[in-house]
Amino acid sequence: MKKMLLILLALCCLPFSALAAENGGFSDVPADHWAAEEIAQAADAGVIAGYAGGTFRPQADVTAAHFCAFLARSFLSDAYWAPVEVEKRAFDYPEQPETAADRRIRALNACLPVLEGTEVLTAWEAAGQQWGDFADRPLSRYDMAQMVYNVLREKDAVPSAGTFDTDQVSDWADIPRDCRAAVSACWGLGILRGQSDGSFGGENTLNRAQAAVVWRRMADHLEALQKQAQEKEDASTEVSEGDLSAAEAAELLKMPVFGLQEGETVQQMMDRINAKTPRCQEGCLPNGAPRTEENVQALLEKVKEGCPDGTVWNSNLKFNYMSPSMGGGKGVLAFGMAVSDYVYGEETSLTQHREFRTLAAGDVVYIKNSTVERVLVITAVDREKERYKACELVEGQNVYWSGWGPMWEFMDNSTTVVYSRGNRQHS
Repeated sequence: MKKMLLILLALCCLPFSALAAENGGFSDVPADHWAAEEIAQAADAGVIAGYAGGTFRPQADVTAAHFCAFLARSFLSDAYWAPVEVEKRAFDYPEQPETAADRRIRALNACLPVLEGTEVLTAWEAAGQQWGDFADRPLSRYDMAQMVYNVLREKDAVPSAGTFDTDQVSDWADIPRDCRAAVSACWGLGILRGQSDGSFGGENTLNRAQAAVVWRRMADHLEALQKQAQEKEDASTEVSEGDLSAAEAAELLKMPVFGLQEGETVQQMMDRINAKTPRCQEGCLPNGAPRTEENVQALLEKVKEGCPDGTVWNSNLKFNYMSPSMGGGKGVLAFGMAVSDYVYGEETSLTQHREFRTLAAGDVVYIKNSTVERVLVITAVDREKERYKACELVEGQNVYWSGWGPMWEFMDNSTTVVYSRGNRQHS
């Protein structure tokens, strides 16, 4: 997993089962409210505050100022809580206490770096870099998605090469191009999903209860990545403490077989496998062996052991997978992503290209057009004869470990993309 700098408050360390109140203590949030749990969690973490009289106003539109406060008090806390100069009264009177308006400005200023690409930032610049009433207007779903996306990018928590099935979004063609990366990330990660009609509805707004749910999903995503990174770091430390050679480490860290256990989803399988392997050292595979063609092929044999010819792998939800480096996918693409992460380690760098004559064992070739969706995990290459062997999966078919085939069959296809791992240079 890529290196992350996650600045979370104690919200990711507190047991949320021990909340101060089921509804955050707000009189207008009944215990059976659909977002009561998320509102209570945000209130318990000090991220949200209510109004005079102990209300939260869950149905009220969330504004830019509101959402900036959510983000600034949690994910951008370094900027929010940094010391600021407070103007003194005349005649050396004591400093004036910070008002609610001051706190509003503090939150908005702390969020300036993550407002890039929003209409809110455009309005702020047009107003001479002053916060006007526009910050108290309802926040659009486009702007919220962009703010969430910018926070996750800052935390290095967005897949660098995300693949997203835009067919899920009924109004994808209407989404402005400069908003698509943010919408794709938020939808793909399940942080800000569509509306009841399957559209994203970016011009629409959200209420304060919905904003609390979005915040909670962000926290869950970042916490899961942080936990996963810590587990890998701990496992890597355990291996390195014995000063093992690469061969000894490979023997100690025998990789689990790539295959679903009873009742598992692909995501659960990969989480289980990744938890048992340390963070890859530079130039090494997850089992500690050097990143050579022979060692890559040995791990591909482990994949074949768990997914022999005829293994069923289709497009239902059980086979969906979110790769930290490659993004989210389903069906054949999820298969290629999962095998690649298994062989190379999910944190290993990724390159997309179309330079087919540089293909090597472990590369993933993905083809999708109007007639076929197909993925090939390359297992061997004969460059002189321009042919390959692969583990292949075609949409609607089962896993197939192929013999030698000619490269030209996918080289001439303009929809073909190759995913290579480990900073390989292509010429």
